[in-house]
Amino acid sequence: RTYMQRKAVPDPEASKCPMVKASWHKFYIDDVIYTRFIGGLFAVGSEVLYLLVDVLLIDTLLVHGIGGTAKAAGRFLRRFQAGLLNAYALGILGGVIVVLYWLLRG
Repeated sequence: RTYMQRKAVPDPEASKCPMVKASWHKFYIDDVIYTRFIGGLFAVGSEVLYLLVDVLLIDTLLVHGIGGTAKAAGRFLRRFQAGLLNAYALGILGGVIVVLYWLLRG
């Protein structure tokens, strides 16, 4: 019954003892772990993601890859550009015949 006499819970912030304040803040272990390990891990992780996603995937594969593909296609198709209207008309006629054959064969 003596433990029921005191109904108020003591305020740890009001205590003058530094150990009570430190224990209330879990001896600041979470702050140390976050600043030393987690913060550094986020910094390294963000750099790795920047290099992998932005530099490698987006810049290299998408931007430079699409541009390089267009440039290579232009180099390849340049051989077929002779400037002769008859050759272009023959190519279009051949394409129309192939498409019509493919559509009407079934």
